[in-house]
Amino acid sequence: MATKVIAGMLFGLLAIVATYLAGAFTGVHMSASQWMVSALVAWLLGAAVFTALGLMMGYLVPGENAMQLTSLVIVFLAFIGGLFYPVSMMPQVLQDVAAWTPVYGIGELSRAPLTGAGFDLAALLNVLLWLALFVAGTALLFRRDTKRV
Repeated sequence: MATKVIAGMLFGLLAIVATYLAGAFTGVHMSASQWMVSALVAWLLGAAVFTALGLMMGYLVPGENAMQLTSLVIVFLAFIGGLFYPVSMMPQVLQDVAAWTPVYGIGELSRAPLTGAGFDLAALLNVLLWLALFVAGTALLFRRDTKRV
């Protein structure tokens, strides 16, 4: 399990480094502290949440289906959570739903250093709640899976 968590976190780090390099080479301008804080938040919180989600899905569905289903869930959460376009441009009902998704909290915290929005306790609680739910789900499904062996 620890190896899977480390691998998930490293893949998350690679995705963030690639995204930030693309931003740097296409004209995104931030101070060094903004780059570091937003990258660390995205990595430490975002990769942890989605690593836990991926592990949970891996124990929930057969192995050959886990990646496809996890990818669909993440894309759906990213769409509803406001990563593809600002939540403020969504219909009100989707704005209300967005604030309850794990992607919303990660996005808000990751963008805060750039936008100057400041620390958002509700976004942090959102992320920590989803992380706890996915970790608990992974633990329960792992126990169920190992009982069958």
